[in-house]
Amino acid sequence: SRITVPVVVTAIDGTTDTFNIILIRLSDDASMGKIVVNDTVVENEGNVYTYYMPKDEYNADVNIYANDKNAIIEVEGYLDVGHLQFDEPFEEDTIKIEKQIKVTSQDGSNEEIYTLILYKKTQIMGAIITENYEQKYMAKVKLYKRKKKEEDPLGGEVVEDTGETITGDMTEEIPRDEETQEVEEELILDREIETGEDGKFVLEITEVGSYDVVIEKPGYLSYTLAKIEITPGLIVEIQEHKLIAGEEIEDEEIEIGDLVELNANLGVEITEENKEEKGRYDLNEDGTIDMTDRTILKKNYGKKAEYEEWVDPNAINSTENEEDE
Repeated sequence: SRITVPVVVTAIDGTTDTFNIILIRLSDDASMGKIVVNDTVVENEGNVYTYYMPKDEYNADVNIYANDKNAIIEVEGYLDVGHLQFDEPFEEDTIKIEKQIKVTSQDGSNEEIYTLILYKKTQIMGAIITENYEQKYMAKVKLYKRKKKEEDPLGGEVVEDTGETITGDMTEEIPRDEETQEVEEELILDREIETGEDGKFVLEITEVGSYDVVIEKPGYLSYTLAKIEITPGLIVEIQEHKLIAGEEIEDEEIEIGDLVELNANLGVEITEENKEEKGRYDLNEDGTIDMTDRTILKKNYGKKAEYEEWVDPNAINSTENEEDE
């Protein structure tokens, strides 16, 4: 806001002259106007702006506008007043870039922090079915990232620098599978989530690499989709998959021991008190361990935990096209 204060100056001889003093109140507005990336206005959700980059885009032209044209905008080394523009390159193996934006009001009294996310939507999604009588298909989904095993190149214990001599085989090799001689891998748990009641789930992936998805439910054999090779912008969809019920002893196979365990619990009513222990035997989750659960187990007798390796459908299509040519 501006206030004009007229000041009249009178000379000794009586002549006068008028001057105006303009008082300007500096703005305390640190709010965001809009963020535009590659000519697209990005939506704001709780001060987080997410732009979904197409797979074939490798540069983000970012324009940030404050509501007040005199507010200061800062983003990791970039600074400007009112409007800030910068280019953010996207490497081929990059899935997600996150930037913090600080807007400072003209008078310096207010600061607001916003987040800009540049994301090539990369997901593993799917749906499962169980024996639940109400068609509420709840299960646990675990995401593992594969990592090659590496041994200490010194072959010995790492010690502090105390002047001691470190000994060991300097030619120690990375562990390999005895039969295939492939470098062994270990699985690192990335996260775990629950499916919705409709059995559906979505895993947002932010780093390239090789992943396994494992779906588990007490009383059921696990299902694993292994060696999913994630690249930026890849959407992997697991078609609706029915989990196999009847694993009461966790040994990855439904056999006589599982049937004996279930038989020993026939007639038990499931309560909040015993649900954690006994709920796994109630395969259709109707609240009672009965002959229906026994029938479900018997139809799956002899089945084993499911494991399959992911096949890239794009690679298959590419091979088929080459054969057609």
